[in-house]
Amino acid sequence: MKTSALINTEIVDGFTVRFYTAPEDLDPVGQFHDPKDVEDIREGRITWFSAVVEASKLGIVLATEYLGGCAYKDPADFVRESGGYYDDMRDTVIRQAREVLRQLNEKHYVRGVPM
Repeated sequence: MKTSALINTEIVDGFTVRFYTAPEDLDPVGQFHDPKDVEDIREGRITWFSAVVEASKLGIVLATEYLGGCAYKDPADFVRESGGYYDDMRDTVIRQAREVLRQLNEKHYVRGVPM
């Protein structure tokens, strides 16, 4: 069975944000203009993966984003690429996690009184 690999963990605004690579089931053939890119993936010179970014608090995952078809020599470059996909995914899961917490808080309190 294929499993995910944890690549990066950081704390952002009180949330633990984790980046995993998951196996990519999509065939890289037809995804690139240069056939050498597919050869590099097949030969292991490029890692072909799906990116998974999650935000959690107190060990509870509150939001997760996925992006398939990622190709990097080193999956950690996905995180290091300033202004790239990772930054967008991180911002999205933090925003979604805040909304989940807001909704949970709203459902448990009415006019400031615990339910």
